[in-house]
Amino acid sequence: MLADLKKRIKIIHDVNSTCEERVFAGLELLCAPLSWLTLLLIPFLLLNRWILNTALPEWMNCCFTILLAAAIGYVTNFIAIEMLFKPYRKARHHPLSLFTFGYWSQGLIPRNKNKIGKQLGEEAETLVPPAKIAEDLCLMVTGLFKNEDGGKIETILSAVRNLLHSKEEEIVRTCRPLIEVKCEQKVNEIITGARLKTIWDDMIKPKLVAFETKGVIVQQLVRYIENKLPSVMPTLKEEIREIIYCFLKRNEWVQLLASVGLVDNVERKLTDYIIDDAIDWNEISFKIYQRIGSDAMRTQLFTEIEKGIDKIEQWINSDAGIDKLCQIADSVRERLMCYLKAWLQCDFGTFVKGAICSGGTWEYVQKKLIPAIVPALEAWLKGDGKNLVLAKLDLSDRIASAVDRLSVEDFHERVNGIAAQHLGAIQILGYFLGLFAGLGMYFC
Repeated sequence: MLADLKKRIKIIHDVNSTCEERVFAGLELLCAPLSWLTLLLIPFLLLNRWILNTALPEWMNCCFTILLAAAIGYVTNFIAIEMLFKPYRKARHHPLSLFTFGYWSQGLIPRNKNKIGKQLGEEAETLVPPAKIAEDLCLMVTGLFKNEDGGKIETILSAVRNLLHSKEEEIVRTCRPLIEVKCEQKVNEIITGARLKTIWDDMIKPKLVAFETKGVIVQQLVRYIENKLPSVMPTLKEEIREIIYCFLKRNEWVQLLASVGLVDNVERKLTDYIIDDAIDWNEISFKIYQRIGSDAMRTQLFTEIEKGIDKIEQWINSDAGIDKLCQIADSVRERLMCYLKAWLQCDFGTFVKGAICSGGTWEYVQKKLIPAIVPALEAWLKGDGKNLVLAKLDLSDRIASAVDRLSVEDFHERVNGIAAQHLGAIQILGYFLGLFAGLGMYFC
């Protein structure tokens, strides 16, 4: 009720409201408070008469009798209108339900909502036959392509292009979350632990076990070791120097020589002599190169690669491997979705704008796409297309479904938006009819 009064106040202050709307809004703002205030005075007057035994002046009795009749006229009409919609849902504790001892537990329109929607649909089909609508729609579509100079098509394409330009930001804003959801669904569907295992079984493993692949791997390993050997040799030399030095430090005979004192720091000198003078490192490097490039080494590398592939296969088929593949899939999905979201956020708008502005897009649509589909479209619309449009139109069920989906609160709000003045006029009329009835009762 307070919301309705606020709407009436808004009507009065709205400069776009008509004089009639303002008059009715003002009258309702006058009648509603008077009616409820009159009803609220009844308990106090009864208390005054029965307990205090105080009589009111005649003129006050006269005024109260007339105002009470007017209030009853207003309130009864108000309650009648409220009973059309309220309670929106079955409720035992709603004031209307309590007032009627549970009989009026739901409003008239909510109670018969399905019947109303069905009846509206049937009446709409009577007024506007669906067959006629389907025929007109098909003729309209086929008529667009009958102009031989293509003027209509160019007009349509120009209008579509301009519309897309004007709605560019809205298209991006609308399509971006939809594409993001679809991308996420596909990424989750494609990138899984099971799919990674399938990739290993069907793609990676057959390539690895192939003789040519293993030969390439061995060749690359040999080449890599040969390239790294010159840089490794100094480090290897120093490591061996340290190993020999540590050995000599622990050797009893060397310690005996050191204790005699004939040579200072005998361990270090012996180590340096062995490493720097006794060992020919060029020959060692040559031997290592020969060993690396030998058939025995290549065969050994082949064997190790096969063992490594077998170990990978066993690991992938193990519980730990499956869990790890699932973790890898989760990580890949997360990284890929981060990339896709970043692209959609930063570059998708540019992509859409480029597609709309591209002359090639519209040239292809006009010169290639439309001429290719027009003949088939016309034949289809004249035959099965018309029947399909008729079936899809289903006007009665659509209206019934639309009414069924519409909440009673929304329906009530829409009715108020259209007929608020007239509903308020009914309540005002009830007030004045009650007022005249009160005058008649008092003076007659």
